[in-house]
Amino acid sequence: MSTSTGYTAADVVAWCSGTLLSGSPETTLSGLSIDTRSVSSGQLFAAIVGPHHDAHEYLSQAIDSGAGGLLIETDRAAGWDPAGELPVIAVANTTRGIGDLAAGHRRRFSGTVVALTGSSGKTTTKEMTASVLETDGPCLKTRGNLNNDYGVPLTLLSREESQLRAVIELGMNHRGEIARLAEIAQPDIGCVINVGTAHIEYLGSLDEIAAEKGDLFAALPKGGRAIANWDDPKVRQQSTRAACEIVSFGINPEAMVRAVDVRFEPEGLFHFTLSTPLGQAEARVCGLGGTTVINALAAAATGLACGLDPDALVSGLANYRGIAGRMSKRSLDRKITLIDDSYNANPQSMNAAIESLADLRGQGRAIAVLGEMAELGDAAELEHRAAGKHIFESGISLLLTVGDGARGIAEGAVSAGMPIEQVHCCGTHEAAVSILADSSQEGDWILVKGSRSSQMERVVEMLAHEGTG
Repeated sequence: MSTSTGYTAADVVAWCSGTLLSGSPETTLSGLSIDTRSVSSGQLFAAIVGPHHDAHEYLSQAIDSGAGGLLIETDRAAGWDPAGELPVIAVANTTRGIGDLAAGHRRRFSGTVVALTGSSGKTTTKEMTASVLETDGPCLKTRGNLNNDYGVPLTLLSREESQLRAVIELGMNHRGEIARLAEIAQPDIGCVINVGTAHIEYLGSLDEIAAEKGDLFAALPKGGRAIANWDDPKVRQQSTRAACEIVSFGINPEAMVRAVDVRFEPEGLFHFTLSTPLGQAEARVCGLGGTTVINALAAAATGLACGLDPDALVSGLANYRGIAGRMSKRSLDRKITLIDDSYNANPQSMNAAIESLADLRGQGRAIAVLGEMAELGDAAELEHRAAGKHIFESGISLLLTVGDGARGIAEGAVSAGMPIEQVHCCGTHEAAVSILADSSQEGDWILVKGSRSSQMERVVEMLAHEGTG
């Protein structure tokens, strides 16, 4: 049985420049928790100070739950009453501290660490990459989308002794975050999937977003590998910042890892010939979205950089099973098909989902139920109206928007020429589901999509529970 790799209280002190307030420096700890509701026996509990909470208020609960040690902030340590033999380490900032802890722990790992980022498709590509690498042995991967300055340390510190490689997803919405996450993860291989306008509200321009993603390339060691999307000019430009070998992927004939003769089955399967410097192999991967193949190529290129042969690459892609909320297919009553892409949205992923809906519907009607695309700043109105125009031009039969933030999509569709009776602005998720119950027909295809803040998964849950009448 595999076990988590441990570290001592003395390690925490050294890695985090901390002070041991109580307990033995030789005490062994395992893993990390920042939530008293999920503390496991022997874990280090870090008391994170957030904008709306201070976990120092819950230290007793962490101890009662079996925490093996505590990481607290120095300015909260005055008058600390030692908790018996429990190690308590004080650091200047616990958020910074858990990153330093994970970085120290990672330095003891001799296996390959892969980090990936992009404006969209990160989690799908991460899952595909892990599926490919697991053909050669157990692999650590980011759980869900724990891809920030809390999630990356939590993932790295959960590594088990049996795991030979790690695939770490890096997310960001402000400048400088990728560099810090790369400093923590210290990747041997870095993959940039794409550059889009997600988070432009905070970064200001597409060039700034590209530079932020490119910080991953800049962080790679000389003996590493940079995995770059050769179909994306911004990624290609940023790849010059890497001081190591570049492994390119894409449909572009100049790419090292390419897809040739792509075919799609409406049931949700892509077939293509995977072309690599080591030869070709016939690949298949499940998915509905048009980005499925490019994500699969990113995973294959990463596997190639890890020393896998083409047969192993296609075997891993075939093992990938998709992710709920990301272009996943569900069957409803009356032969109605639901495309659940409710997890998140930005202009690029929205356009891709709309195009997939239009392609997949066959002889049925296409219905789009859309929430807003968040974090677009001054570009929000333009991008939402552009999505509405795309809806009309794609031949979508019925458009429902949910929430005030998505009204621009409806306005864009109507302005482009979509009949107003085919467009509904809904104030609530329940209202959208009610309209669908009254207007859906046998054979319809329904897309549900929006940013996390839109909570469009509620529409999916209600449709799955109630059907469509």
